[in-house]
Amino acid sequence: MRIYATGVGFYELYLNGNLVGDAVPSPGWTRYHTRVQYEVYDVTDFLRLGPNGLGMVLGYGWYKGIVGWNLDGHHYGDTWAAWLQLHVRYEDGTEDVVVSDTSWKGAARVFYGRSRGLPASRRAVGVDRGRAGFHLDR
Repeated sequence: MRIYATGVGFYELYLNGNLVGDAVPSPGWTRYHTRVQYEVYDVTDFLRLGPNGLGMVLGYGWYKGIVGWNLDGHHYGDTWAAWLQLHVRYEDGTEDVVVSDTSWKGAARVFYGRSRGLPASRRAVGVDRGRAGFHLDR
């Protein structure tokens, strides 16, 4: 089982309340006008039978945050964006793919900038966003 994930700016990815990956925040710097990096994670150990929860916390990062000596924000753009695909392969060889789309809901945004430090986003936003059964409407 694997997840392909990216976000413009920084992101943290949670599956069933567990932080996915060891590079926080992700991704590293890139020239957003020409490319957006993505990461691939093995999430086999995080998936379980029954309902699973998947959540992503976005932050300003290199895309929207303060970059360079001028201390100007929104260097590359001002639109929030994220993308992910979860690939689940079953014992019989079949595969399901869960893809983020416009039906996914967003909530509180957390400031995330290299030049200003990294806040404790799990405390500010709540790890529950990556747990099965979490709903923004509640």
